[in-house]
Amino acid sequence: MKAQARHTLFHAIRLACLCSLIGGAPAWAQEAAPAETTAPDATTLDRITVTAGKREQSVREVAGSVSAVTGQQLQDIGAQSLADYIQSTPGVVFNQYQPGVSHVVVRGIASNSGNVQGQTTTGYFLNEVPLTEPGWTIVVPDIDTFDLNRVEVLRGPQGTLFGSASMGGAINYVANTADASGFDAAVEATVSQTRNADTGFGAKAMVNIPIKQDVFAIRAVAQYRDDPGYLDNVGLGRDGSNNKRGQSKYTFES
Repeated sequence: MKAQARHTLFHAIRLACLCSLIGGAPAWAQEAAPAETTAPDATTLDRITVTAGKREQSVREVAGSVSAVTGQQLQDIGAQSLADYIQSTPGVVFNQYQPGVSHVVVRGIASNSGNVQGQTTTGYFLNEVPLTEPGWTIVVPDIDTFDLNRVEVLRGPQGTLFGSASMGGAINYVANTADASGFDAAVEATVSQTRNADTGFGAKAMVNIPIKQDVFAIRAVAQYRDDPGYLDNVGLGRDGSNNKRGQSKYTFES
């Protein structure tokens, strides 16, 4: 009877020691855990939002090959026409000829059927509105950079999103729209000199007027541009026959 009692007491002490070891394990594990370190400050990069996929998203999230030139970048390089910035875009070649007859070739895809036959291989859009006609492709739009939000260059076939005449790629001009949050205005004047030509000049103005704060606004843009010609037409006896003059006015309501 005494031997059985001693055996029972031995098992009870053994069980108590085992429980104390199990119960103390979590505390021991917590004490041994390494101290939490503070992560270094993250570097925030500029986010360029584009609408290449018919919705606003970061240029890094677009599945296709897209380049965007922001309005600030256009101002920094003093860009006035398409030739000033399109040639710096990867995969794009600008074949400059007479005004309105130049060609933008994306990824080497071009047509040799002539300017007025068939369709172009590069589409041109202003806020996603087509600027060229399939049956009259001689006119290559050269949108002035004044009051542009950005220029998107989409490389590769864009027929799914932008339709025909964009087999090689598409150039989408995104103009600033009316802003109902506050008043804004801008004025710009340019003077240029071309060898063997007259002096060129340009005048541009923009005004953004909120009719009702954060509800309705009107934005109006007007500009005039005179680029002197440097080629002489001997047959007609006309100097500077490739000059380019034009004016435009447009408004946005929001």
